[in-house]
Amino acid sequence: MRPLTLRLAGLRAYRAEQTIDFTDASLMAIVGPTGAGKTSLFEALFYALYGGCTWDHRSAVPLIADGTNTMVVDLTFRAHNRTWRVLRSTSRSGSPTAQHVLECLDDTAVRHDHKDQVNATIEDLIGLDAKAFLKAVILPQGKFQELLHTTGRPRTEILKSILGLDQLDIMQNRAREAYDRIHPQLATITGRRQLMFADPQAEANAATQRKQDSETRRTRLRDAKNTIAAAQRERQRLADQAQKIGDAGAALQRVHVADALDTYQRLLTADTTLGIESDRVAREIAAAEAAIASVRADFATAEANGTGQDAVNTAIATLEDAARQQPDLNAEKDHLHQRAEALATERTGLAGHREHAEGAATHAANADTAASTAKQHADEQTQHVEQCTTALAAVRKQIDRGRQADEAHAKADAAVVSAQAALTAAEKAASEAHAVLAQAEEDLETCRRASSAAHAASRSHAGDPCPICSHELPADFVAPTPDGLETATSKVKTAHTVVRQADKAVATATANLEHATSAQAAAEVDSETARKTQTDLIAELSRLLGTVDLDDPDEGILAAVRTAADTASTEAEKAAEASAVALKASTELAVALKLHERRLLEKSDELADAQRAYDKKATALSARLATLPVPFQTEGLPAIAAINTALTLAKQRRAALNDIRNDLERAAQHREGLGAQERTLQQRHLVEIERPSQALHTKIVTTCERAADLAELLNAQNLTECSGDDLQARAIWAREIQETAQLLQRLSETTRTELQTAAAAQYKVVQRALTESQADTSDDLDDLLGHAAADLTLATEHLAEAQRQIPIAAQLDTCISQAQPLTDGLKELCRLLADGKFPAFIVARRQHTLLDLASELLLGMTGHRFRFADDFRIIDGQTGQSRDLKTLSGGETFMASLALALAVVELASRSGGRIEALFLDEGFGALDPNALAGALDALAQQTRGGRLIAVISHVKAVAENIDRLLVVSKRPDGSVIHWATAAERDQLVTDTMTESMIA
Repeated sequence: MRPLTLRLAGLRAYRAEQTIDFTDASLMAIVGPTGAGKTSLFEALFYALYGGCTWDHRSAVPLIADGTNTMVVDLTFRAHNRTWRVLRSTSRSGSPTAQHVLECLDDTAVRHDHKDQVNATIEDLIGLDAKAFLKAVILPQGKFQELLHTTGRPRTEILKSILGLDQLDIMQNRAREAYDRIHPQLATITGRRQLMFADPQAEANAATQRKQDSETRRTRLRDAKNTIAAAQRERQRLADQAQKIGDAGAALQRVHVADALDTYQRLLTADTTLGIESDRVAREIAAAEAAIASVRADFATAEANGTGQDAVNTAIATLEDAARQQPDLNAEKDHLHQRAEALATERTGLAGHREHAEGAATHAANADTAASTAKQHADEQTQHVEQCTTALAAVRKQIDRGRQADEAHAKADAAVVSAQAALTAAEKAASEAHAVLAQAEEDLETCRRASSAAHAASRSHAGDPCPICSHELPADFVAPTPDGLETATSKVKTAHTVVRQADKAVATATANLEHATSAQAAAEVDSETARKTQTDLIAELSRLLGTVDLDDPDEGILAAVRTAADTASTEAEKAAEASAVALKASTELAVALKLHERRLLEKSDELADAQRAYDKKATALSARLATLPVPFQTEGLPAIAAINTALTLAKQRRAALNDIRNDLERAAQHREGLGAQERTLQQRHLVEIERPSQALHTKIVTTCERAADLAELLNAQNLTECSGDDLQARAIWAREIQETAQLLQRLSETTRTELQTAAAAQYKVVQRALTESQADTSDDLDDLLGHAAADLTLATEHLAEAQRQIPIAAQLDTCISQAQPLTDGLKELCRLLADGKFPAFIVARRQHTLLDLASELLLGMTGHRFRFADDFRIIDGQTGQSRDLKTLSGGETFMASLALALAVVELASRSGGRIEALFLDEGFGALDPNALAGALDALAQQTRGGRLIAVISHVKAVAENIDRLLVVSKRPDGSVIHWATAAERDQLVTDTMTESMIA
């Protein structure tokens, strides 16, 4: 796994979005003040890969920045020769919901958006779980030495994961999973095959023959059953028909009416007598109703003309009310005329009052204009004083700035001279440092040539072949240290450090000289600008005040303009007082005029309201009189005499209408007596004629219905219906029904005998069919048919099952023959991997190679003093004895841990592993300059092949010796990140040298 870019926002110190591009970085350092968020970058990387924080792998909420709700981290990286992108987000409140997305940028079809899928895929890509990743790739503060100090089985598990040996466990698990998945399926298939026919094809042939025999027998029995059923149905039909005809004949006999014709004759005679009496009463009723209709027509004509009873009564009430209102309306009309004349006189007096008020308003306006003019003049004089004061202050201030600019120019000239001297001294020191380095390298080469044999054995161990004679080295062998070689090596490293520092000092001095020269040019420009500005400001002051002497005090220079401003202010105050007096007088007159106008307006409104009230009452009375009938109407608003005349006419009409109403009441009483006679005759006709006739007709209808039922059964001619509802028609129809019923009774007896004979013939057909089927009864025949159908069903099902099993059995036999060898092989593979011997052998071999690589790196960092034993203990080259890790100093422990971590990365790389990055947090502060140089050289060697090594350190010497610096700056609104420029890196070197010289 090799990071390419990292984007984060809302994570601890990084509130705003920050982006880091690792593409061109190999060995890099992360620098910044304490608390700026350097370690948080490793937390962001860990969260992107594993979805948690380094101290709690299950949750990332503690990483969310204060004051923000959501944290987002977006990482692109290379793994397995493909580019991947993982995006995660977490919210403190749970909204928006968390995101977990992993996608392959080289193959858009590969995408996961579930946390468990993303985590599992990343672990497979990197080859490390979260705990192993923290022990071998990201080494946070306090955990840098965890892999070194872990012992026993935990260390073995970590190494298996780091070195890819967990693939053996994965292989064993997958083999076991495959066996556990395939073996039950094979057992299921075998069980299914055992439940089938041994030879499905033979079973199908036998079932086909049984099916054909059963179908033939069932067809013969079905034909016999159908014949019997048809004969039984026909026999039953004939018997039912004979029974229905007998029942219908009996029912017809029960409803026969013997004296129907005599009863109809008596009813006809009584009906004729009652008809004559009813005709007489009807003629008298018609005459009475004609008289009543004539009177009512007279009333209708009166109502249509508006002179009916109700209209006359309404007219009398309206005329009486109008006679009472008329005197009051006349008096009210005279009073309104008097009020209108008084109001016209008051309007004439208002005109003079208005003319006086308008003259006062004109005087007040003129006074206000004069006050405004004086006020404007005073404001202009005051503004002129302020402009003069501001211009004078600007001139004085610019004179001071010009003096300061001249002083800065002089200081810049002196700084250029000082920087030139510092550059000359730095170049001399650098030349001397290069000469010392050349001499030290020459001495080291001479020492190495003198101790070539010792140098050849420097990497040999007990049991290895001797590089000189090829014999095996003894068990107590310790590689010799050549005399003077260590000292010479140390001098070369020291000289290299001094040369780098001297070169950086030259670069810093050159930059300082350039800076001083730029400052000198800027100071010269500032001085010239100050002089020009001063000249312009003095010209502006002269324009406002004329010629002035700047040696005079400010009060003297501004005295004249301030006196003019004070005079203008006094005049403005006097004009304002005069305007106020005129305005007050005008206002008082205007108020009095408005009150007079308001009183006059109120009186006008009151008179208008009174006039409207009078008009409304007069109009209402005229409208009511206009609605009276024409004989009682008058035009407009009439005088009292006209109203009394119309009232007299209305009362006379009311008396005439009362006489007509009395005649109508007498005619109605006579009509009511005739109606009583008519109702009596109707009741007698109902009781004596209608009810007996209806009862007899109902009996004849019942006889007709029973005769129709019998005729339908005998297929005889339909009976006729009654041709009318009168008594004569019903008597004729009753005679026809009685005669037809007697004929149907005789025909029914003959038909019943014929049906009974045909039913006996059908019984013989049933008995012959049972005999041919070898059955005694119909139930026996049903049993034989059921047995034949059951045999056919069994044969059909047996045939279908055999045919269904033919292809399935063939397929199962093929699967069993293919799966059995595979399950046997998987079972054997699981047994071989489960005993632990082979995995343990591989782990031991890889651990030995790991410790050899770590020893080589540790020897280079410690001047060939320390290396690792096979049990992770440390062998001290000075004593030849192994030492416990607890006896190492802080710096020695750091270098051992670093060597082990770098060896893990190197070994994984050699074996096609997946670790292409290493992240270190602190630890360099415990190293002396020589050890530090060795550690940094070892880290630089690990960047071969594009590997990324990132370190966090507060030790400026670390950042000084690493070209790529990532600077973390702490700000109130959140930390920000940027790659250091060449100038920033040189400044850091200069600060380091300055601090060392001060110390």
